[in-house]
Amino acid sequence: MSNREINDAYEVLERNYKCMENSMSYDLHEKWIFSETHFWEFYDSVIALAKETQARGADTQTAMEITFVYQHFLKEIIYHFDKQDESCLKHFPKNYCLYNGVKTLALRRNL
Repeated sequence: MSNREINDAYEVLERNYKCMENSMSYDLHEKWIFSETHFWEFYDSVIALAKETQARGADTQTAMEITFVYQHFLKEIIYHFDKQDESCLKHFPKNYCLYNGVKTLALRRNL
């Protein structure tokens, strides 16, 4: 993996960690939108960072930031299912089960 790809992956993580514009975190929290583009961008960046970590060893700070962002995503999506919450995610996939781990990766690669 090139340094450019790794730097891009860290940038995506930082935007999501800080809930900055042009990120899945921002879209979920500020716009109440499930952005498939930003979802896959974050997903791909985590895969890239995981591969980089395997190659050079543990990176606790990166792991903590990824965990924090995943927790944020989970909370925002759980709120979506709470009938008492005023927010309602737009563009939330009807078949959201397709957005999980190995099944997702296999579908994206048409395996």
